[in-house]
Amino acid sequence: MKLLNTKDHYGWVSIALHWLTLPLLVAVCACILLGDIFPNGNCARAALRTWHFMPGLTVVALGWVRLTAKLISPVPIVVPPIARRQERGLGIPHADTIYG
Repeated sequence: MKLLNTKDHYGWVSIALHWLTLPLLVAVCACILLGDIFPNGNCARAALRTWHFMPGLTVVALGWVRLTAKLISPVPIVVPPIARRQERGLGIPHADTIYG
């Protein structure tokens, strides 16, 4: 497997960054949801808040790395090609046109 993307396949870097983001997002959500169990001022709640920030900042950093990797390597071609009607969103109107 190649390190960066080719026209046919995603590279190792893109795949690894994609799957590394998943457990970090689960950790961010778990820390916030578990923090609601403890009352305000509790040490465990403060620790969970800190633990929420650390993986959250890591997700932001990984997002920048993923964006950089996407900019320096090509995006693989989708096979079979996406239908034109799907590219246009199946003609669903934008929320601004519905709600004024």
